Amino acid sequence: MIRGSVVVLRIIGALAVHTVAGLILVCGLVVIQSQQDEARRVDAVVVLSDCQDRACQDHVFNLYRRRYATRLVFAGSDAEACHNALIERGLPSEALLLADSQAEGAARMREVAAFAWGQGIARVLLVDDAYAQLLHLKTARDLGLEAYSSPVPGAAFDIGVVIQSGVAYWGYVLRGY
Repeated sequence: MIRGSVVVLRIIGALAVHTVAGLILVCGLVVIQSQQDEARRVDAVVVLSDCQDRACQDHVFNLYRRRYATRLVFAGSDAEACHNALIERGLPSEALLLADSQAEGAARMREVAAFAWGQGIARVLLVDDAYAQLLHLKTARDLGLEAYSSPVPGAAFDIGVVIQSGVAYWGYVLRGY
């Protein structure tokens, strides 16, 4: 009886070690991807955050101004506010598209991908908070988009956000939500 309990405890211990190691690995990848700006010419810049702060709006404005894309797609839950702010800064309204999405996470990306395909958009540059980029890239590529990352600059390191992003990534990989 004791021998069986020892085997079970060893299995549980091994699973715990592998789970923690997997989470640490993904958290490391979250941090690495958060520091990668892959800006390049694409069909559209897709803004996934609400983008109401000045740093995000400046980043999106500069991506458009540097001609990385001729269209900007806004998909945050309050995308219209950023859309309007950029029009006030002089961007042409015909270049700014609203992908009406109230969903979160992978569900938002599914809605954005469907919207993008409907607009003839296949290559996208994803703009959001730095630590969300790894999951966004994974979901966008799983949905058939050629996706690149351009995180909003200036994100302070926050271990809690990194862990949350790592858990969300594993949640998507394991359950597809």
